[in-house]
Amino acid sequence: NRANDTYESRGEAMAADLADSVTPDKVKRFRETIMDLRKDPKFYDKIQARMDSVYGTILPGYGPGAQESVEKNDAIYFIIGPEKQFESYENYLHQVEGDFDIQRLYPRDFWITRPVPNEPGI
Repeated sequence: NRANDTYESRGEAMAADLADSVTPDKVKRFRETIMDLRKDPKFYDKIQARMDSVYGTILPGYGPGAQESVEKNDAIYFIIGPEKQFESYENYLHQVEGDFDIQRLYPRDFWITRPVPNEPGI
């Protein structure tokens, strides 16, 4: 819903949608299809039956083995959070996966530094 956007930003967003082939008819069909899913009494059971296979490919420790998911999907997984969360998840992975470590990245790993003038070796 773009009701709160400015006139200009609504127009720009609509133009971007049309450029990406997201036409009003496609949006309408998508929304109607989603609403039709509510009528299926077994929809929840269908979704629930797929959780392990779907979540397991993106969430190590859930469903198929993490190493298998990494190799199959040629993926690199990451989480963002405080150290306590990392430790908890790493402990869980050790219980269910064995030797599976989480590598930590810190903001300082991405700092761009300029050389200091007159520093030896520069």
